[in-house]
Amino acid sequence: MKNYSASPTLCVGIPTYNRPEALCRRIHEINNFPDLITEILICDNSNTNTEMVISSIKNSKIKCTYIKNIANIGAGANFLRVLENTESDYLWWRGDDDVISKEQVDAVKENISSDPGLLLMSYTAREKFISSGIDSFVSNFEKIEAMTWASQVIVPTRLAKIELSWGYKIIDWAHVALIIRMISINSSLKFSVIPYELKKNHFRDIGRVGLGWPFFNTTLKKFPQTAEIVPNRLRQKYLENWRKTKKLSLVRTMIGMKMGVSTQETISLSTFSSLISVKNLYCNFVAITLFLASKVPSTIYLLLFSFAWKWFSASRKESFSLDFLMPCTNFIQVYNELRKNLRVMPIE
Repeated sequence: MKNYSASPTLCVGIPTYNRPEALCRRIHEINNFPDLITEILICDNSNTNTEMVISSIKNSKIKCTYIKNIANIGAGANFLRVLENTESDYLWWRGDDDVISKEQVDAVKENISSDPGLLLMSYTAREKFISSGIDSFVSNFEKIEAMTWASQVIVPTRLAKIELSWGYKIIDWAHVALIIRMISINSSLKFSVIPYELKKNHFRDIGRVGLGWPFFNTTLKKFPQTAEIVPNRLRQKYLENWRKTKKLSLVRTMIGMKMGVSTQETISLSTFSSLISVKNLYCNFVAITLFLASKVPSTIYLLLFSFAWKWFSASRKESFSLDFLMPCTNFIQVYNELRKNLRVMPIE
């Protein structure tokens, strides 16, 4: 495995769709870190006006390449298109709505190396974890789960490009399929889980609009497809370790979806079937609870939330990111505002 130079180059790759304002904010942020980031690469699925974006690119202090796709090729394919077009030593995927903070950049700077390796940034990790080999990767799924958020993934581009076709096999989780393949065939490839601080205002700076995708059908129904890339002898272990990371806290996400905080999805038993396991009774309970929660009428959740609102603490109310409710003083006001402001959002 050929090493990079003593100062490896790093590209921030942004696959984007119809969010020019957020994209311009990312370009502005990246320009604060020219000592680490050497390239910005944007692949755009948008059908919106790009004048604002072009202006930001022209004013960029860092080399910025903009590729406008002739049509919307989908999110997964666009992530791979970013990889196809970078020439930097490393690629750091970033969502167009994910803030690039100094805390993140400092963590990358401390850990990027001339020895090609995979970096997984993790805001939940308490200490650094370094290992290699697919057996260790699968055995430590709780640690490497950070890879499911593409904005936390930094890949060595030469190795990633070699395995590019594997990303297209599992297009809904293209970057995960690519990572698994790289680890599977490169036993000496190190992967590092790097802790960093994620501040409250550094997550999805466009708010609820950023939740316009089918959370449950993507993260529960489709994610197990990535096991197809794992060697046969480890597939069941991979899936069992994945199931262990699914907690009852997902019910809060389901309630949010039913209320209209996030995109409405078509939910069926098959959405949660991948959680069913004879080895994990708790996971079975989570699956059944999620299914039952999905069948409760949305109005019930809205009524219960409206009734409970006045008992929430100020910090708790703020955590919901429902600013339009802050002036409300009684049950009726809260309910009416929820009905007016929370709506079914289209899946992009």
